[in-house]
Amino acid sequence: MLDLKEKTVLPAFIDGHEDDPDDHGILLIEDQLELDRIVQRIHDMNYQACIHANGDLAIEMSLNAIEQAQQKRPGLTPRHRIEHCTMITDNILKRMHQLKVMALPFASYLWQHGKKLKPFYGQRAHRMFAHNSFLNAGVRVAASSDHPVGLQSPLLGVQCMVTRQSSTGEIIGPQEKISIDEAFKMYTAYAAYATGEETIKGTLSLGKLADIVVLNRDPWSIPPEEISQIGVVNTIVDGKIVYAHEE
Repeated sequence: MLDLKEKTVLPAFIDGHEDDPDDHGILLIEDQLELDRIVQRIHDMNYQACIHANGDLAIEMSLNAIEQAQQKRPGLTPRHRIEHCTMITDNILKRMHQLKVMALPFASYLWQHGKKLKPFYGQRAHRMFAHNSFLNAGVRVAASSDHPVGLQSPLLGVQCMVTRQSSTGEIIGPQEKISIDEAFKMYTAYAAYATGEETIKGTLSLGKLADIVVLNRDPWSIPPEEISQIGVVNTIVDGKIVYAHEE
């Protein structure tokens, strides 16, 4: 299991970490001007910039670069996004909404690493992976796992977004819980939008790819803590059964 104390994986924070305020984490691109140049080049080609940023310092730098690129070429709309976008603030939410920047936070990370979070992040842990805050702020958001850092199971991700519960039973950030409906959209309709493929997949609609799974239990009729235990009966890709559970 990943050790969050490894300096190479600590997010970059403006105010430092809970257990070491002088440790502001790691920036792989430390120069704002360098990041600006990279994002500008991507934006000018009307490509989607997918920037890996966890801490508020890294996210603010990413938004600075995106804002500058949009100001220089305002006619382009390539749907820039921030991968993980873990530690947000009210100002970050406001800027993301204004700039139309998407967020792709972890979904299952709380379950896998929940007991480690507060020693490093204190009360900020309650606002990590802030799916509900993104929705309330009008920020486009989709689910992700970053496997193996976060377990890849979409059903575990749905469970975490609905319960905000770790594997040890601790509830972290209950205000960030979302409904089962919204949680499944994170992996379907919203995920398709995040990749610019909402016209061909993401919903069960006429003319779209017939990629679906059949589950052996109804997620809406069981305790949310059991969603990750639901089994898959069939997996269908492009209308063809590619997996069938054998009794």
